[in-house]
Amino acid sequence: MEKNLKIAVVQVDLAWENIAKNLDVFSEKIEQIQEDVDLIILPEMFSTAFR
Repeated sequence: MEKNLKIAVVQVDLAWENIAKNLDVFSEKIEQIQEDVDLIILPEMFSTAFR
């Protein structure tokens, strides 16, 4: 049985040195995904705010 992998990519402008804001923005964007997906890809430094 063949199954397709569904991927969502979330890209937004990051808030410099504001981890809480970045997490909030990404949480909102993830909640807005309307299709069922198997994998969500985020920028590698999204949770660090470049510290």
